[in-house]
Amino acid sequence: MKKLFLLLIIAMILPGMVYAGSSVTFPGNKIKISLMSQSPDPVKPGESFDLKIRVQALTSNARENYVTKNLKIEMLKEYPFSVLEPELYDRDLGNLNDGEVRDVTYRIRVAPDSPDGANRLRFRYSSDAEGSLDGEGYLTINVRSI
Repeated sequence: MKKLFLLLIIAMILPGMVYAGSSVTFPGNKIKISLMSQSPDPVKPGESFDLKIRVQALTSNARENYVTKNLKIEMLKEYPFSVLEPELYDRDLGNLNDGEVRDVTYRIRVAPDSPDGANRLRFRYSSDAEGSLDGEGYLTINVRSI
């Protein structure tokens, strides 16, 4: 009985841990965006949530003292998500040295007719670094009508 109870507790905690730990590494392995928190998790269709992401310039032995210059992160305007403060879709993060991180917070609304389950929240980044760094990726946001 105790084992069953313990398994149920673990099963309830694990899904939140999976989503909180999701991340995307952009092409070229130079930028990584990690989902730090989503509150509430899951979010209901038609409601808003706070999203905190961490943007990291990845370190590479081949690129000593590399600087990602004028890094810009854009949350793409796609169903079922919208930023409550439209001027915050685009974020200018400035210069990031190897291994440096920046935390970014969004207040996001979910469309009332959003499907339940894992929904993709897409991001794009650009930088003035060598070779015009550009990339896209997504994080998974848990939506559930309860």
